[in-house]
Amino acid sequence: MTRELVQTRIAETFGMLPRSGWPSALDEGLGELTRRLAVDEAEIFRRLANNAELLRDLAAYLTIDESHFLRHSEQLATLVEALAQNIEAGRRAVVWSLGCSRGEEPYSVAILLRERLGAAAARASIAATDINERALAVARRGLYRDWSLRGVPVELGERYFTREPNGVFRLDATVMAAVAFEIAALPQCLAPRAAQSVDAVLFRNVGIYLDASALETVYAGIARTLAPHGLLLIAPADPAPPRELFARLPGEWSGIFVRRAEAGSAVVDPAGGFASLAVAPDRVGVSPVPALASSSSSPPPKPSLPPPTGSRVEPVAVPSLAPAEHHEVAPRRAVVPPAGPDEPSLAPADEQVRRLRCALYLNPQDALARFRYATALQRVGQLAQAKSQVLCLTEELECLAADVVLADGKTRVARLLNAVLLMRASLP
Repeated sequence: MTRELVQTRIAETFGMLPRSGWPSALDEGLGELTRRLAVDEAEIFRRLANNAELLRDLAAYLTIDESHFLRHSEQLATLVEALAQNIEAGRRAVVWSLGCSRGEEPYSVAILLRERLGAAAARASIAATDINERALAVARRGLYRDWSLRGVPVELGERYFTREPNGVFRLDATVMAAVAFEIAALPQCLAPRAAQSVDAVLFRNVGIYLDASALETVYAGIARTLAPHGLLLIAPADPAPPRELFARLPGEWSGIFVRRAEAGSAVVDPAGGFASLAVAPDRVGVSPVPALASSSSSPPPKPSLPPPTGSRVEPVAVPSLAPAEHHEVAPRRAVVPPAGPDEPSLAPADEQVRRLRCALYLNPQDALARFRYATALQRVGQLAQAKSQVLCLTEELECLAADVVLADGKTRVARLLNAVLLMRASLP
């Protein structure tokens, strides 16, 4: 077996989209495995032919494990409020973080639930899965550097982290005990889960690395696993799930989807789901999310902890997810260089995909960046992902007045929407 065949098998087995960095990552992985197993590279290749666990371990080196606490905090605020309402009403609250990396995401949910509910947060069940054993080892140790805490407000840092003598931060033991980690790969980890056994799935910054076939399988598996009206959270650059399975919460960008009830019913299973989000299958609405407030039974503050070195810590902003009002907005600075929706870029298409994915991470509300991202995906042949971005963008723009000015200070919604509809018609 050659390196090229190994990469092909990994891509086919796990539905991963090959990236330019794979060869160097594969070199690192093979080097680690040969040292760990005390065998040469030829023996690794021989074992890979019939060892699924070894193939999974090698595939883990080709994944991205970047994350931080309270990432996309407005999403987490919505999720935590829905979970808290379930718990307060005596209902189930089961969360699953798919692609949890080093644990920052599920631990963030546990922290915010404890802020909202105090000791009652222990009634929530939080599971977290990742393919990368090295990342999970970090999560289980609960030790993080300041870069992972760059989104944590000072007051939460003081309550839930303790600075160690070597400069790392140790997570509170109560929070760590709230999350159960397991090593498993997508899409294989979905099948063992019981139907309608989960109330919310976080699948953020994972879908962008999967091919169209794997995404279809994963979204179908998530829909089977979620209770009716359960929540699915994705990141700005992730392809949207199928409309026949999920309805999107309105807003300039929410990234939150609700699993549709079977046969178009709005009846919620009393054992799970979110009664507050029970809606007709073609329109989903929520009330504005209140700001997170500490529960009176929250843990007492720890001794003062200075903000992490080299990063500025700001309070979590929790904007409303209500539909945008129809009025002129002040132009904002675009994350990507200003350009009309139909102006070409001189950068290669694959480089555009990378840059625009970063742009959407920095500013998920930039409609122009999302349009250019969809265009770049189309140019590199990722048509299914391009179409999902176009569908999301269409819904977002249709919530705005035609004369609203976008982030570049000159393009109006009507012009961009027209370009989006033309692109939508050209996609299969």
